[in-house]
Parts: sequence; C-alpha cells; structure tokens
Amino acid sequence: MEPGPIGIGRIIDDYVPAGYTFAQMHDNLVGAGTAAGLPDWLVNIPTMSSVYGAAVAKEAHRSIVELVVKGAELLFPHAQSCR
Repeated sequence: MEPGPIGIGRIIDDYVPAGYTFAQMHDNLVGAGTAAGLPDWLVNIPTMSSVYGAAVAKEAHRSIVELVVKGAELLFPHAQSCR
C-alpha cells in the first residue's frame, strides 16, 4: 500500500468534502499541464477552484447514482434476476 499524502494534502484528502477526488483530478491536470510545458504556477493555483467544483459535482453524481441503484435493488429485488 502506498503511503498517503502528508501535510495539507492529507488534510484535504481526509477532511474536505470531495477532497480525495479533487486531489486526484487536480494532480492529473497539473501533471498534464506541466508535461505539456506550461509552468506549474500557471496550472496549479488558478485551476483549484474549478477543479474542486468539478470534484464536488462528480461526487454528488456518484452519490445520486448509488442511491438510485441501491434503492431500486431494495424496492425491486427480483429485477436483477430478470436480466
């Protein structure tokens, strides 16, 4: 198992809603931007708020889908066997 982040990264992962998803998405974006030759300062801080919004939306979507799927399974337990 890989060690998790330390410092502010750990706080974000552990205590900020959608923090883990935000960290993954933001790290990927910054990595792609810097790999394309953009300076870190240009792609790191300025993208945080928009990526965080996208992470919250992604987690909300996941939660809604899970709620609907699990609710349907509870309400219609035999529907799975009919597929």
